[in-house]
Amino acid sequence: MRIQSAQTISEICEICKNNDTSIILVPPFSLVTIKEKFTELTATPHIVLIPITFMNLSLAFKEIQVASQKLKNLIFHEKLEDQCREFIDKHPEIGK
Repeated sequence: MRIQSAQTISEICEICKNNDTSIILVPPFSLVTIKEKFTELTATPHIVLIPITFMNLSLAFKEIQVASQKLKNLIFHEKLEDQCREFIDKHPEIGK
């Protein structure tokens, strides 16, 4: 998981292509455009867009903390689920 900033739509596209889990800090004026153009990217729980300006820096910090914890929990549960599936596949008698 990474926390990155992006100013342009092309920067956001690049981040989304290279990372499957990201918190992306974006200028508030471009947030609506980004959400409209990249509905499929912003709909995934692995991508979190947070509008940030110097004026809302303290609020954004709190949002980043909350988003980070949610993404960590999501990643943990996905990995745990995968490991449980692998274990059950190796031991089919458990699934009965």
